[in-house]
Amino acid sequence: MTIHISGFAPRVAVLAVLSTLLAGCTLAEKNAVTCEQLMHSRFATVSPNRLVVSHAGVGIGGSRVVVEGEIEYLEPSPALAPAASASAVSAVSAAAVPQASFRPKTLHKPIAAECTFKAAGLASFNWLAPRELVKTKDEPESDDSSS
Repeated sequence: MTIHISGFAPRVAVLAVLSTLLAGCTLAEKNAVTCEQLMHSRFATVSPNRLVVSHAGVGIGGSRVVVEGEIEYLEPSPALAPAASASAVSAVSAAAVPQASFRPKTLHKPIAAECTFKAAGLASFNWLAPRELVKTKDEPESDDSSS
């Protein structure tokens, strides 16, 4: 089945609708990439670990983006555990294990961030997980001018 559109006005209307849809898609993709890059740069300032992005979800016409992924880090060595916090049993068992036999495992921790955008660009960036990165309303921003 073939649909024929005759006349100039309907063709212009179809092109206008298509270009609007494509522009919205492009804006959503652009915002997703921007949020992912911002997530990587902000994470790099707080951790030397590796950040792996697994998904970027875009909603509300590209004005809200949630980026999800994992933090990859190595299991800490038992010899680096503070002796004061270790029980006598665990301290003895850790000392009994030769360091040469310890092979750290790569561990994973979920991470997520949210970006909101307005016509002028990025409006906000917030960590959603892990808890260590999330700022709550009870935690005031550090103010360097008070010192």
